[in-house]
Amino acid sequence: MSSEKREASPEASPLKGPAPKAVPEDTSDVAFEDGIPLSPMAADPSVQFISGTPANGDAKVEIGDSGIAPTFVGLGKEELMKYANDPFWVRLRWFLFILFWVLWLAMLVGAIVIIILAPRCAEKKMATETFYQIKAADLIKDNEQIDAQTQYLKDMGVMTVIISDVLKHDPSSEPEAVTDLKALDETINEDVFTATIKKMRNEGMTVLMQLVPNHVAITHEWFNDLEKSDYFVREPYNNVSKSVWVTQDRKGNAWTVDPNNDQKAYLHQFSGNVADLNFRNDDIISYFKGALSDWRLKKIDGFVISKASFLVENLDNLMSSEATRNSPKNVEVIKQIVGITSGPVLVELDLASEETINQYIGQGLTPVVKSVDTANASRIEETLEVLSKIPDVVINLSPKPPSTPEKARLINLLAIAGGSHALLNHESAQGDKEFLKNLVKFQQDNPKVKSTTVQHSSIDNFVAVLRSDGDDRHLIIANVGNTPATFSPQGSNITESAAGKIILATPNAGLSNGSVTQDEVSLPMLSGVIIKLGNKPSE
Repeated sequence: MSSEKREASPEASPLKGPAPKAVPEDTSDVAFEDGIPLSPMAADPSVQFISGTPANGDAKVEIGDSGIAPTFVGLGKEELMKYANDPFWVRLRWFLFILFWVLWLAMLVGAIVIIILAPRCAEKKMATETFYQIKAADLIKDNEQIDAQTQYLKDMGVMTVIISDVLKHDPSSEPEAVTDLKALDETINEDVFTATIKKMRNEGMTVLMQLVPNHVAITHEWFNDLEKSDYFVREPYNNVSKSVWVTQDRKGNAWTVDPNNDQKAYLHQFSGNVADLNFRNDDIISYFKGALSDWRLKKIDGFVISKASFLVENLDNLMSSEATRNSPKNVEVIKQIVGITSGPVLVELDLASEETINQYIGQGLTPVVKSVDTANASRIEETLEVLSKIPDVVINLSPKPPSTPEKARLINLLAIAGGSHALLNHESAQGDKEFLKNLVKFQQDNPKVKSTTVQHSSIDNFVAVLRSDGDDRHLIIANVGNTPATFSPQGSNITESAAGKIILATPNAGLSNGSVTQDEVSLPMLSGVIIKLGNKPSE
């Protein structure tokens, strides 16, 4: 092999021209010890390396004070004080301070409102409950009579009071012709009203307000407001001119030509002085909901919705009178307008079936069933039979005209003693305070329990109720006829002897406290008696 060195051709080299000269590395910032460069940490005099033992073991690094003062980041006290009195920062601090307390107070008020309006756990008083209805004019008199009025109710043993005729109405019409759902009637002193409510509630009474949402007066500001025409039930006159709908008192047609538009007619299921509201309109629902909320803030515990059977009509069936009564939509409407309530809501129904009554009970509402005339014994028995099957139903004991005090007493006797919850009317209670007081006491002493059974029977002019509460058994007998008669248990499906202790009798029965020693009981016309029976006969 030749030892001659071959030169690389220019075409074979990737670089053209002479090779660049190497530039020495700048090591001016590198510390050396004995010619050996140190690491940056080793060059720092504040950093010390302490060899571990044994060799190649753990090493300890200590970082000491380099003598350089730490740098402070932020504003010092003197600089902060320069801004302490700056108008911008002063205003900002006050704004944040006020905002905090406004939000805190808003949350406090919200919590209080929720506590007031939220439904409380219902107190189970229905087993002994008797409701007493009285007109505002009879109850709200003056400050000097507040104590006497409250004491009268306490003496009666009544703990739930229903105040009727409270709302502002047309003075030239009936109290149901309301002109303002949120205002007291002009004849009622607001201060006395407030004081009376407070007094009754302090005595442990529950205060309910009766109202009729079905209609308002035709003198109400809504009726003549063309923009609120849809607030009422109005139909083209040609559509209703042949309708068979009549007023509930059957004194005339339920449709009247609208004074604002003779091409239309407005519905009034009651007198022509009122007009039925249109509960298909959401504005009506919202207004009622707001009005009832206002009354709750005035310490009204609950409400009695009267004429509740007529709120929503079937306008597609103008040829049937049944189209005006007990629509299933009524339950939904009432739940909407009542909203959240802390007390009971009673709903007065007219000719309601057992199915309809149960629909209201299923929604937490308490149905009130109208009493019947005492002229028909079998009809009374049918009514009491239905009521005995349904829990927590109230029977309205207001006597139907034409009526008499004697008839009213009999209805009271049969309803309360038979196990129904009674709605007593102040007008029918006049002159009967002692009798009704003892009747209420009987109900409170003998509440309905799970073991309560009730048997009803009617024969000739008599209605009889056999009530069993465990070991206690009571026989209630009423002569609803217009002549004296003798009741024989053997003549009905109640075959037990009537012998026992007389607990209570109507004033005209001629029976003083004592005992019945025979199987039969003779009673004058329109009179009744409650007898506590002896031991149950053996089977």
